[in-house]
Amino acid sequence: MDFFYSVFQRELEFVDKLMGMASESSHPYEHKYKAREILNSLLQEERVKKSDEIARTAEAIIEYMLGVNHFETEEITESDKHYQKSLDLFSTISFQEQGRFINIFQDLLNSLGVLCCNRGENEKGLSYFIKSQELYLITKIFNTQTFSHNFHDFLTGTSGFHFIIDGGVNRCKIEQNYTLTLFYMAQEFAKLGEKEKSAMYCAETMKRQIESGDYDIKDWAINSINLAEYYVENGYLNQALYTLQCGMSIILQNKRKLKSTIHMQIGRCFLAFLEMGATLHKDKLSIPDRIYSQCVAFRGLRVQFPRISPAGNLEEAKELFKLANTSLKQALEYFIIDGYVTEHIEMKRNISSLYKYLCYFDENEGRVIAMLQRRIEILEEYTKDLNRQAYSQLWQHLMNEISSVYLDIYDIKSSQLRGKNKKNQEIYTKTNISALTSIEKQVELLEFVQKFELNDESAKDVIQSSLNLMFGIARTYTKLDHPEIEIKISYMESCYRWYERIQNYLTEVSEGKYGEEIKDIEEQMNICKEMCELMPIRISQISAELNSI
Repeated sequence: MDFFYSVFQRELEFVDKLMGMASESSHPYEHKYKAREILNSLLQEERVKKSDEIARTAEAIIEYMLGVNHFETEEITESDKHYQKSLDLFSTISFQEQGRFINIFQDLLNSLGVLCCNRGENEKGLSYFIKSQELYLITKIFNTQTFSHNFHDFLTGTSGFHFIIDGGVNRCKIEQNYTLTLFYMAQEFAKLGEKEKSAMYCAETMKRQIESGDYDIKDWAINSINLAEYYVENGYLNQALYTLQCGMSIILQNKRKLKSTIHMQIGRCFLAFLEMGATLHKDKLSIPDRIYSQCVAFRGLRVQFPRISPAGNLEEAKELFKLANTSLKQALEYFIIDGYVTEHIEMKRNISSLYKYLCYFDENEGRVIAMLQRRIEILEEYTKDLNRQAYSQLWQHLMNEISSVYLDIYDIKSSQLRGKNKKNQEIYTKTNISALTSIEKQVELLEFVQKFELNDESAKDVIQSSLNLMFGIARTYTKLDHPEIEIKISYMESCYRWYERIQNYLTEVSEGKYGEEIKDIEEQMNICKEMCELMPIRISQISAELNSI
């Protein structure tokens, strides 16, 4: 029997066996190194060195296996060389011969793409994946069947056997390789910032995995969460909910953390329905079609595609509120504060947001104020107990949100005062408490922010946050009113001092190392200058009124 049907076949089967054998931890690559020796010795065989087509085919197969071998021993540069040489050799044989090695071609293109992407050459890597995708489309015209290259199958008469040198196309492997190609493309488009393409290829990968039954439950569920996040961000809310429900449908009962994570995301999905409804309601806009669009269907999973609409009135808003709240509370049963600080508090913030958007639909100001106070109750306890240094950003988010809610309460109560007896000092004093509490929170937050050292990484955020807070405090003081003129003047004087402080801060920072980090500095300076000129005049006018009484 010719060399390729005896020695070549036997040695490559032995190499395959060695590559799959487990080794001692002290010598992890012992069997792989032995396999490499055999492959290198085959390259030296006279029959392989000949330049005819079958010899070049044999050499290409050996180089491919050496590429796999070096990759598995973490010698990436050598692996790349062998893969590339294999691809070059295959390109020298006839198209008809190439067609019998489609499986290796797919592996080569996928492997070279991965190696390029691991080096940061994302566009070059993507070009290999695109070639692999094109190759898959060509294979659709082939009449192929699953086969084995194991010589034992040949001796026992197993159908579908091909000698390695004769090639042969494994249809099942083609489909598996193509699913990998799509998975890699999804990753690379994400790295290149092309989120729409990334989501499309991710969805197609997950769809094929479900249809083939070849997937890891945990990985698929996690990917459903990530894909749903994209759909929520881009307004495909029913598709997002469907994707999460599909992820939930495959999880085993004992996977509590995974199930709780999906409950959390489902809650946030219903929150997105409520938020969009509030926006549409406020701006009197119609519902965009994409909310109901189905981008992908995971056939094989018994999950019906939902058709939920954003809230259009208070009753619909309440229903979405309940759905979101239920899912978030289910997730909170697992993500308790002891051990899952960030997840727990972020979900509490989500629940606070549910009340925020419910307020848009309720015209009863008493109920709205009660919901705003509920938001404060939900969030305020965490600002006292949370480690500000360890959870700096989270604490700042909480303080900003609470300050904003106090100001919302003030705005409602202040509007209720219009037309009422302006001499009732007690009513004004009680109303102003909300605004003054908002200022207290902003001042506390400002003091915390300005303790950060200015450096190349922190300067932009610290400066911008400081300015936002100082302008917010000054503007809040301008809102305050009181029938007692002395108190009203004290509010105006506080406002004046804050605009002076902002002006000094802008001057100081603009003359320092990080002056370029200030946005719209000229406009902000003009605002401060104008207020610093007007406020003393206005204070003098009101003081004159007081003296004339």
